Amino acid sequence: MQNLKGDDLVEVQALQHFATHNDIVCYLASCEKEDCGEAEEQDDYRYRKRGRWGYDYDDDMASETSSYHSITGEVETTITLKRLVDMNGTEMATNLWIAEEDFLVAEPYSDRDPTKNYYDGSSSATHWWRDTVSLGSCLADTFWCAAYRSS
Repeated sequence: MQNLKGDDLVEVQALQHFATHNDIVCYLASCEKEDCGEAEEQDDYRYRKRGRWGYDYDDDMASETSSYHSITGEVETTITLKRLVDMNGTEMATNLWIAEEDFLVAEPYSDRDPTKNYYDGSSSATHWWRDTVSLGSCLADTFWCAAYRSS
């Protein structure tokens, strides 16, 4: 907890106080959601750097792969707690998979843009969301995500 500042510190102190009075163990985690799927087709007609509309004939793959592409159809989703620590900062686990249903906040990623995205230049796209989450446990093997905060 010594590395936390501002709102993060206040939030964790409140969770710790609540947990102590309700026999709950609290943890913090780095959480990453990854969605992979078929990229939505886009027309090459777009607004270019010099303020003109037109077709982009640039063959530079770097500019092609860095643009945002929506994912259509079936989406493969994974949510991973990259690093789980207790309130003393002791690492408890890494790379734990969880379900979106485990969040107390319904659909926590639905109204947010991805933190990062990747388009392979052909047909698939990947979107990532990265957050810090707080977790609680009443039993040693049951977790629930109490809150999330964008990193």
